[in-house]
Formats: sequence, C-alpha cells, structure tokens
Amino acid sequence: MSETAGNYANLEPKLKEEAKEVLDRLGIPLNIAINMFLRQIVMRDGIPFDVTLPCERPFGFDPVTREELHAEIIKGMEDIEAGRVVSMEEINREMEEWENNEMESQYVGRREA
Repeated sequence: MSETAGNYANLEPKLKEEAKEVLDRLGIPLNIAINMFLRQIVMRDGIPFDVTLPCERPFGFDPVTREELHAEIIKGMEDIEAGRVVSMEEINREMEEWENNEMESQYVGRREA
C-alpha cells in the first residue's frame, strides 16, 4: 500500500455533505475521490476542468434588433393561427413513448445477447 499523509482542509459543511452523498451512491469514499482529483491535476498538469467566469448572457442568444424581435413574434403568432404548433402535452406524450421504446429495445438487446 502506498504511503499516505494526513491533510486537513476547511470545507463548507453543506457542500461536503452533498458531495459525500453523490460519492456514496457511486461507492467512492471521499478520501479516494480527493486522491482521484489530485492525480488528475498531476496527469493533466493543471485543473482537470475549465475554470471560467460565467457568461454575461445565456448561450445561443445573439443580440437582435427591435425589428427582428417583432418579426419573430409575428412568425410565432402566424404559426399558432395556422396550427403549426404542438402542445406541451403532446411533446411529453411523444417523449414518454420514445423513452419506453428505447428502454424496451435495450432490454430486448440484452435478452438476445
């Protein structure tokens, strides 16, 4: 077994508990997760994920002019009037059907193997 060194870190109690709950579900003790994190830092020669500031605005939202916004609203209203819309209930129903079919195909695939 490799040598270990005791270290103490000031952790936010709520954050530690939330992380521990996730790790428990994964079957990974907290000290092992910390070692995994440190190994990744060494292997990657840096933090193993992007450290960035949050975006000023949501992704996918480009600035639009008042005229462009108005035109999009008009198109949406025309789609509603022409019946080119789908209700949320219909979307949920289709997603549920797709999910059930997907799960069934995975089960059938396992039975055939």
